[in-house]
Amino acid sequence: IGYVGCDELKIRLHRFIMNSDKDAVVDNTDFWSEAKFGDASVVYKFYLKQANGTYVEISAPTNAGTYYVKAIVSGTSNYERLDSGLVELVIGKAKIKIDAVTFDNKTVYYNGNEQSIYADNYADLFDVSYTGNKKTNAGAYEVIATFTVKDTTNYMLDGEASKTAILTINKVVVTITADNKTSKYGEPIADLTYTLSFAGNSEFIDFYTGDWGSIVLSTTATDKSNVDKYDIDQVTVSNKSNYEVIFKKGTYTITKFTGNKITVKAEDVRYLMDLIYSAEALRGQSTIKFTFATSIDGEYTETPPKNVGTYYVKATIADTDNYEGCVSDPVRFEIGQATLSAITNITYKVHDRSHDRTPNLSRYAVLSQLIADRTE
Repeated sequence: IGYVGCDELKIRLHRFIMNSDKDAVVDNTDFWSEAKFGDASVVYKFYLKQANGTYVEISAPTNAGTYYVKAIVSGTSNYERLDSGLVELVIGKAKIKIDAVTFDNKTVYYNGNEQSIYADNYADLFDVSYTGNKKTNAGAYEVIATFTVKDTTNYMLDGEASKTAILTINKVVVTITADNKTSKYGEPIADLTYTLSFAGNSEFIDFYTGDWGSIVLSTTATDKSNVDKYDIDQVTVSNKSNYEVIFKKGTYTITKFTGNKITVKAEDVRYLMDLIYSAEALRGQSTIKFTFATSIDGEYTETPPKNVGTYYVKATIADTDNYEGCVSDPVRFEIGQATLSAITNITYKVHDRSHDRTPNLSRYAVLSQLIADRTE
C-alpha cells in the first residue's frame, strides 16, 4: 500500500485481512522490499496510535484492528540505514457463517417431561440462545436458535444469525381394552378392569396411568340382570389433552346359576293349628312351591294336610333360563291331637269381639257341643 525509498532501495508494505481461522500472524513474509543494488535486510516495527496522536510500539499484532508499521533497512558498508514512514495496517474481522449448523425438526411423544431442540455442528466461536424450547404438552412449537459471536473483536457474522425448527410433541395413542367379565345370575357384578397398550413411549406406562386421573368403566349388567351378554361401555378419562384414547368395548356375560339348593323347615303342630313350614333357596325364592305327602316316598300334592297324622313336606323350584331348578329333601312333621286347653284358646279367639278378622266358624263347628259351657 505504501512506498518509501531512494534510488537504491524501495520498501513495500501491504495490508491484509485475517482469515476465519484466526491464524494470521504478522511477520516478515507479509512485507517485502525491493533493492536496486543487492539484497536488503528489512526489519518491521509496529505501532498503535494513541488518542493524543502519538504512537506506541507494540509486538506484531494478531487481533483485528488498525495499526501502523514501518520498515527499517540497516546500514551496511555500501548503504546507509533507511527508515520508511508509518503505513496503516488494517487487520479486518473474520467473517463467519452458520451455514454448517444443524438445527433439525424434532418429533417425540408426550411423556410428561420437558422437550427441546438444540443446534449441533457449530464451532465454539458462537453462543446460542433458544426461544420456544422446554415444552411439555402435546402440540407443535416453533423453536428459534439465535447465534451470537463470542469474540466480537475478531469475528463477525456473515449472513443470517438464527435458524428455525419445529418441535412436535405427539399425543400418546392409548388403547384401553375393557376386559371381558362373567358372573352367574344373582351374583354381585365383578370389578370392571381394563388392559392398556400404547403407541408411543410405552416404557412410561406407570407415569401415564397416574397422569390422566381415573379411568371409569360401566355396564348395564347388575346382580338382578337376566342371563345375557351386556356391553362394558365407554371409558371416562380425565386428561385427554395429551392422549388420543381408543376404547374397545368388553362383554359382561351373565350365565345361568347352577347348584341351586333349597332348605326346608317344618314344625310339629296340633290339630286345628296353622301349619308352620318355610324354605330358603339360593335362587328363585319367590317361586317356591310346597307339596305334601303322607309318606316320604308317597305322592306329593299341593294340598296342605289338616288331620292328625305324620306328613312330609318338600319345596320345589322350577328350572328357568336364569337359574337351575331343584327339589329339597322331604322334611317330616306331625299334626297332633288337639288338647282341651288348645281348643279353649282357639274358641276364645274366635268369639273375641275385639278381633278384626272374621273367624272361620265352620272349622270349629264339630267342637261346639264340647265347649258350649265355656263360651258363655
